[in-house]
Amino acid sequence: MTEKLYDKDAYASKFSASVVEIEKTADGKTVIELDKTLFFPLEGGQNPDTGVLTDAAGKEYKVVDVKIKDDVITHYIEGDCNLKPGDTVSGKIDFAHRFDLMQHHSGEHIFSGITYGKYGYNNVGFHLTEEICTIDVGGPLKEDEIKELEYLTNKAISENVPIITGYPSQEEIAKLEYRSKKEVKGPLRIVEVRGYDVCACCAPHVRSTGEVGSFHIVKYENYKGGVRLTVKCGLRAVREYQNYRQILTDTGRALSSAKEDLYANVMKLKDEVGRMQAELNALKEKAIADKVAAIANTDKPICLLEDDMDATLLRNYCNALMEKTTSHVFILVKTATEGTYRFILGSNTVDVAALLTEAKTHFTIKGGGRNPQVQGTVEGDARGIIAYFS
Repeated sequence: MTEKLYDKDAYASKFSASVVEIEKTADGKTVIELDKTLFFPLEGGQNPDTGVLTDAAGKEYKVVDVKIKDDVITHYIEGDCNLKPGDTVSGKIDFAHRFDLMQHHSGEHIFSGITYGKYGYNNVGFHLTEEICTIDVGGPLKEDEIKELEYLTNKAISENVPIITGYPSQEEIAKLEYRSKKEVKGPLRIVEVRGYDVCACCAPHVRSTGEVGSFHIVKYENYKGGVRLTVKCGLRAVREYQNYRQILTDTGRALSSAKEDLYANVMKLKDEVGRMQAELNALKEKAIADKVAAIANTDKPICLLEDDMDATLLRNYCNALMEKTTSHVFILVKTATEGTYRFILGSNTVDVAALLTEAKTHFTIKGGGRNPQVQGTVEGDARGIIAYFS
């Protein structure tokens, strides 16, 4: 088994170790097993540490992945290396990356402990990468409850209470109440957020809640009977706040509105847009009715190329034209993408579903449906497409 140096000191960034074994993978990577390491592996829903290994000659090897199996930790590098079993290497982790992940993992423990204590809901899923951190809560939460939990988590952070990690004895574990997402084999590592949470966990953590910085819920959604939250801590949370502030500032300038009046002004603007859209739709409906009235009844296909229109208007247009012909109606609609069009194909007498199936052997078409109307998108030259359906 590999000695886990990160268990002893989560804040160390450099170490020396001996090479135990070297292997090659099918995709050209070299796998290095060391007798001890500071590199935390992919485990417990958290991405591994990043950094470098350096041989005795001073050559650096970038560590691109770290994995653990049966308590053996392996380090992956691209290509070959000059190392062999028994060699001594020095290692250095990217501590800024490590600290960012520690902040988020400790923040998750605080939030999950408070949530469990208040509602009895367990953390049933956790995913932490360099870009995203999600927490799955195993029960429903209302918006005001989520806001309160976010506030209580930040209150705990502001209190700067200790976060303690260690391996209790079997006697101590027997008396201990702790959270755990799965059964743990071997020695049990416990992370305690003093006064807020006790949880089995394998990952490095910050020393106190204050080092989490802040805990910000970016979004939340219903997920498998509970709630999935996307969160940011520390400097990630600061950048998120800065982004929100810039959006509010830019939107306020665009609408000549103070921030506190922004929502009311946006709702007024929305109502105005809705009124204008209704007037525009009425004008479009009249224009369509005039076009339909100008078309004589026929036993031939009616095929038209039109500017963009919404789906409801397009269906109404097709329905009206279907009364004008004993054949079929094909309306091709321009889109913002050159060479790509929306279409609707309808008929009261012709099997348009079969007609569309045949057309798919001539054009790149996505879509379908059932008689009497089918629709979708088609790629190609407008004149060629119209000519085919005519």
